[in-house]
Amino acid sequence: MSLHYSLLLQQEVTFETNFKSLLQKYDISAGSIADIPKGRKIETPDFTISITDTSDMPFGWESELLREEYPYIQSIGFRLDKNSDLVQAGSEILEIALGILKGVSKALFLLNDSVVFYWDGVNLLINNEFGFWDIERRLQIIGDRVYSTF
Repeated sequence: MSLHYSLLLQQEVTFETNFKSLLQKYDISAGSIADIPKGRKIETPDFTISITDTSDMPFGWESELLREEYPYIQSIGFRLDKNSDLVQAGSEILEIALGILKGVSKALFLLNDSVVFYWDGVNLLINNEFGFWDIERRLQIIGDRVYSTF
């Protein structure tokens, strides 16, 4: 069984300006990079990243944690293979997702279908209802960002 993380964005980020530098910063080697319908796919040794244009979706994400529907125009999916070190690769994915936040106004980060965090451009709201943030390394990755819980 694989794990799937998703970063749902209300504005577009580009591979050239965001992902190349983030992968280099965290010393993650990108294997193959391929164009896919409506986006790009990047293979790394531990996970796959898919950057997809979702602007034509007629609906947004709905969650009991958010007061209203969350519309998004771009989805960045991270698929972890079952043979990966789930904690290490999950931490790398979290670092990439938080690195992307610097240039976006709103973002929703999911693990499978559970909300991990919501970024409103200023505040980071984390959800620990399912224990994601119980791993100390993940809270360290947040760094000096101010955060609160849902």
